[in-house]
Amino acid sequence: MHSERFFRDHSKGNGVNIRVTGCHGFCERGPLVVIYPQKILYQKVKPEDVLKIFEETLLKGKVVESLLYDHPTTGDRIVHEEEVPFYQKQMRIIFGNNGSIDPTQIEDYLAVGGYRALPKALFSMKPEEVIQEVKKANLRGRGGEDSLRG
Repeated sequence: MHSERFFRDHSKGNGVNIRVTGCHGFCERGPLVVIYPQKILYQKVKPEDVLKIFEETLLKGKVVESLLYDHPTTGDRIVHEEEVPFYQKQMRIIFGNNGSIDPTQIEDYLAVGGYRALPKALFSMKPEEVIQEVKKANLRGRGGEDSLRG
């Protein structure tokens, strides 16, 4: 059974809400599952792990040790997303909300302030002013090109 469908079918009335999100940045350890509000991070999750996560973590509040990340130098199991060395020194500006936004649901983006500057850019600014704002923001290209966007 498809993991997302399993959660949706079995979580009704349990207070469980599944949200499919974009990459959390730690793609090499994916698929990732983060359980909120505790921020328990499970890595390399396979379809056969879904039932165990549901029963142990969501229903019983227990951590599934075998799915935790092992610290690369100490070997300690890391439970929480923010304790993973990969994330510790990051200031997640662009991807800060990606764990709570379903990229297929525009309402999720609007709920975190997405598009709030759009009416100003469309109705209160001249095209040259919009270009100046983009230049001032120092936005850079993605995908390896790293060129300025202004």
